[in-house]
Amino acid sequence: MPNDALCRQLAQRVITLMREPQKPLCAVENVRLIYAEEPLPRTPMLYPAGIVILFQGHKTGYLGSTVFRYDATKYLMLTVTLPVECETDATPQQPLAGMSLTVDPASLQDLLLSIGDDEQFQPQPQTSGIHSAFLSEEMLCAAERLLDVMDKPRDARVLGPQLVREIIYYVLTGPIGGALLSLVNRQTQFSQVARARVASRTTLPKA
Repeated sequence: MPNDALCRQLAQRVITLMREPQKPLCAVENVRLIYAEEPLPRTPMLYPAGIVILFQGHKTGYLGSTVFRYDATKYLMLTVTLPVECETDATPQQPLAGMSLTVDPASLQDLLLSIGDDEQFQPQPQTSGIHSAFLSEEMLCAAERLLDVMDKPRDARVLGPQLVREIIYYVLTGPIGGALLSLVNRQTQFSQVARARVASRTTLPKA
């Protein structure tokens, strides 16, 4: 299935999950669904560290002189929490739909140990705090399976964490995987600067 068709299918799944309050979502640790029916003008907010995948709609972010856009073709990854200005494109007919994943450093270390000494896995560390890359079919298929368990309590509890791990694995072995390595060492100079910036703006809403 082409990625655009799969994204439309996943967007509809998110919309269905969010619009059916009589069928409560089952929590999967470190996963949050993204859903909005109204556009949002450029607004200051905190972007937490993690991976953001959109299946429909798009967002534009502003960090100093840097402008970044992510949509159903590219995912966003932040290795530190950052204060940014963001605008959202969404309508009731075409809602913003996606998911965000928090990357637990301990789980990431465990994943790196599982990969082990693999000559084909040679990510180069990257110090920037914000990155984007094209969504792969493998990531979307894992996201599809993750969405499928979110209204099934036992499946969400047992399979959810493994599906999150699978998505993170594809990010780690993808074009911006080296950026995830900075989560293992939180004492980089960039992290210290970013934490100082965040501390001065702790009242901002989260993205």
